[in-house]
Amino acid sequence: MAIRDFVSSGSIFILGSPAIYSVAAGDHVGLSDAVATIFRVAGTFSKLLVRFSTNSKSTTTTFQSRKNGVAANMLISIPAGVTGDFEDTTNSDTIVSGDTYTARLVPGADGSMIINLHQVSFEAATSSVVYYGGTSSFGGISGVQYLGALSLINFNATEANAQVRVPHSGTLKNLRLHVSPNDDASAETFTTRINGAPGNISISVPATTTGFFEDTTNTDAIAANDLVNLHFTGTGTGPLGAIGYNLNFVNVQLDGSTSIALVGGLVSGGTLSTGLTRYVSIFGFEHDTAEATAQFVLRSYKTVSKMWFKVLTNATTGASTLTFRKNSADTSITASIPTATTGTFTDDSHTVDLAPTDRVDFQLINGGGGSLVWAALSALMTDRTVTLPGQLGFHPLNMV
Repeated sequence: MAIRDFVSSGSIFILGSPAIYSVAAGDHVGLSDAVATIFRVAGTFSKLLVRFSTNSKSTTTTFQSRKNGVAANMLISIPAGVTGDFEDTTNSDTIVSGDTYTARLVPGADGSMIINLHQVSFEAATSSVVYYGGTSSFGGISGVQYLGALSLINFNATEANAQVRVPHSGTLKNLRLHVSPNDDASAETFTTRINGAPGNISISVPATTTGFFEDTTNTDAIAANDLVNLHFTGTGTGPLGAIGYNLNFVNVQLDGSTSIALVGGLVSGGTLSTGLTRYVSIFGFEHDTAEATAQFVLRSYKTVSKMWFKVLTNATTGASTLTFRKNSADTSITASIPTATTGTFTDDSHTVDLAPTDRVDFQLINGGGGSLVWAALSALMTDRTVTLPGQLGFHPLNMV
């Protein structure tokens, strides 16, 4: 068993309406219970954290865990006008297979606020498991399209632009998605793809049908460094000609591994303009100008390695860099993107050890002279054992 941390990031402007947030989608999208993940393994959630960079509310805001559509045990209160990180490190929530789990934000009165990130830890009862997911709100998709399976939904006619390298082995299972609305006059199909070949997991969405769809039967074995994505086919025709179709949420389980992939991806690629420096959360999908808003807070002892990065277009006249950062400082994990060069860039040589309370993120620097568009990144995070003075040794998860 191992503790896995779920992170969702992306700065969202909030006024007065309550919203439900996924704990495993990677991005902040308030789609009520359309973002609920069904967890197919029992376990315990703990250490809920939420971050706000602005807050002009005149009364207290609350952020609470939610199980099976009702309030659960972890509750965070954000005082009026206060920003920063807020946590519940005392309470926890136990789930059984088939439970859904989300978090609910209830903003205070007046004013506005910006949520930047929320995270929560999960320890499976009997296995090592992690959930990946993405959110979107796409309409008008048709024909053959490819999209990210482990990151923000990234529809693309070119499969290579949707693939993400998974740096550890495991088993993909329990693909789940939510569709609403759906005016397509024929069925759509979603299928896993491994290294450019069809996988075993498949979901068919009947014509004009909305709601949740899931494949709980089929699985795909994943080897370290496999390229993973989803394949979509549909006609894109509706009763009024133009399709009204939104794929709101995709979620998939990967188990059997003692490691997790730190996966990020952008819809249609993310443009970084000439000379700019931006920061990306470890499960991030947006460029943050301030590093503090992108940083993930470590809850246990880990080691990070095997960084992988994909660039779609590159008009720069100077070399760009992607660097894994720890406590606002560069680490040895870095990749250089040469002038006007596209493709994948890696650092498979270096490792960085992490400890509880460390804050980590990625830094992307445009080399100047033109814009750079990236599509996805990943890295490997593994558990590590630490021996403290006076002890024979312990597994770090006993300390979180």
